[in-house]
Amino acid sequence: MLTSNQFQISGNRCGGIAVAAGLLACVPSTYAALLVQPETGIFTTTTTSASPVPADKDEGLFSAMYAPFGSFFGSALSGTPTISTNGHLYWGAGNSNDSHVQFLGTNSMTRIAPMWGDFKLGTGSRIIQAMAENYFAVTWENIESVDSPGTVATFQAIFFEFADTVQGNSFSPGDIVFSYGNLGAYQAMNEVIVGLESGTSFATLPGTMAGWNSYGVTGNIPVGAGEFARFRPDGAGNYTVSVLPIPEPTSAALGFAGGLLMLRRRRAC
Repeated sequence: MLTSNQFQISGNRCGGIAVAAGLLACVPSTYAALLVQPETGIFTTTTTSASPVPADKDEGLFSAMYAPFGSFFGSALSGTPTISTNGHLYWGAGNSNDSHVQFLGTNSMTRIAPMWGDFKLGTGSRIIQAMAENYFAVTWENIESVDSPGTVATFQAIFFEFADTVQGNSFSPGDIVFSYGNLGAYQAMNEVIVGLESGTSFATLPGTMAGWNSYGVTGNIPVGAGEFARFRPDGAGNYTVSVLPIPEPTSAALGFAGGLLMLRRRRAC
C-alpha cells in the first residue's frame, strides 16, 4: 500500500530571507536542478510498503494533502486534487491508466502534468507534497519507468497561490512551474505528455504537439538543465509559456550578499 509521513521544517525557502551561506545550501545538491527544495514548509512523502497495492506499484492514486486555491484557465479551482504515480495531478473524476495518455485538450480533464507517462514507485522513489507560504509543490523523486525498469526521473510541479521570489525569479499568483532533475527515464520511455489542460483548453511547452513528447521522435523536452517552464495566466483564459533559467547558486548568493552589504551601508550613513 502507499504510505505517507508528514513533517514540518522551516528556514530553507529559497525565496525567504537567509544569510548568503544559507542561500548556497538552500537547494541541496540532490535537487540542484529543481527550482524549489521538495521538503519545504509542511510536507508529506509517499512511498510503498512491503506489500504494495497494486502489486506492481503502478497506477497509484491518492488525494493531495492540500487543496490549492486560485484560477486555472480563468476559472476557480475547486476541491482537492488527486495525485498519480504517473506524473500528474488532476481535479474531478479521472483515470491515470497509461492507456489513457492522450493529447492535451481531448479528454475533458482538469490536469497539471509535468511528465505524464507510465511510471511506478520503485525502490528509492518518493512523491513529496509541500505546502509552503506562497505555493503548493509536488515532486516525483526517482520515479521509475515501467517501459524501462531501473531508469528513473525526478521532476516537480509548483502552483503559486501568492506572489513570491524564488532563486531570483519573481512569480505571480496563478503561475504554474515545471522543473526537472534527472530525466534518464524519459529518454528510455515510449511517450510522455507535458502541460496543462482544462476541458478543451490546454497549454504546453514550446514546439511540442499538444503536449506529446517522445525522445525517439521529438528529442529532449525543451527545458534544459538549470531551466524551468513557467505557465503564466494571460488574462484571456489561457497561459503564456516561458522557459527561464535558474540562477547558479553562487551568483544568487553573491547578489543577495551584495544587497545585504548595500543595506548595511545605508543604515550606517
